[in-house]
Amino acid sequence: MQNGPQTNAIYGLPPNSPVLVWREGNTSQSSYWDGPYILLAVNGKTYTVKLPNGPTTFRSTVVKPYLLDLEDPVKPQKSIKSDKPVPLPAKP
Repeated sequence: MQNGPQTNAIYGLPPNSPVLVWREGNTSQSSYWDGPYILLAVNGKTYTVKLPNGPTTFRSTVVKPYLLDLEDPVKPQKSIKSDKPVPLPAKP
C-alpha cells in the first residue's frame, strides 16, 4: 500500500464520463469536490475536463468519478403542462 490519494477508480473511465474535481479552499473557505463535469480526454495521469470556462487539465489525484446511487434513483417530476391558462398572482 502506498501513501497518497487512491486514483485507481479514475483510470478506467472513458471520455464523456461525469467526474468531480477537487477544489482547494483558501483561508476563509474549505476545500470541496465540485461538479459533475465531463471528462474530455486522458493522457497518462493528466485529465482534460470540460469546465464552464473551457477545457482544463488536472492531475489524476484531483479528479474522481461521479457515481450515481442506483438504489435511490431520481424520480421524474410530473409535467406541469396544461391546456388551462395559469392565473397570474394578484398585484399588492
